[in-house]
Formats: sequence, structure tokens, C-alpha cells
Amino acid sequence: MGTFIHNNLIWLVPIISIVLTVVIKISAKPEFMTLGYIDYLDFGFDLSITSMVVLLTGIKDEVGIWLLLLSFLLIMVTSIIVNRAGWNKETKQQKLVGVLFPDFIGVLLLVVATLYMGGVIQ
Repeated sequence: MGTFIHNNLIWLVPIISIVLTVVIKISAKPEFMTLGYIDYLDFGFDLSITSMVVLLTGIKDEVGIWLLLLSFLLIMVTSIIVNRAGWNKETKQQKLVGVLFPDFIGVLLLVVATLYMGGVIQ
């Protein structure tokens, strides 16, 4: 089991992070509130912050600092895009693209952070 986890760490970290984010979201909601399908898919920014924490705890060299800066900039650009194109202005509801785009960015950043921590990116 330990070798499986070690060999597949790059994919297990994002998957476990996604599952934990959804579980925390479900457990933190009030009893009278229901979650829609978009709420379950909305984990991108959580993963992005997780990737930055991973980078902060394991910065080994100048590459880590640059990855941290690029992560921050990518999160800022993503949040601007979601703010402009991810909301329906009339109904004040979040569009599916406003959820899936940050999800993609969050998974990408977490995979890059995991690769950096594993020594693949130097």
C-alpha cells in the first residue's frame, strides 16, 4: 500500500484534497440550506490555496519562489476572469464556466506544487 501511495502521489494529493474540500463544505453548511450541483464542483480556489501552502512549506530554492509568485498571479487572473465571466448578472447565480475554470487551475497548480515537492521540477 505504501508503494502505491508513493508512486501515485501526484494524483492522490489533488483527489484527496477535492474529497476533503467537498466533505468540509457539506459539513459546514447549515441544516436548512441545500447544496446545488455547482456547489459540489466549486473547489478550485481551495485547491489553489492548498497548492500555495504546499509551496510555502517546501520552498527549497529560487524555483520555488518563482512558482509561488506565478501561482499567486494565476490565482488573481483566474479570480478576475470568474468575476467578469463566471456570474449571471440578472439572477446573481454562478455559471458552470465560473466553477470549472478555477477547478482546472486549482488541480493544475496542485499538481505542479506536488511535482516541485517531489523533486521533479528543479
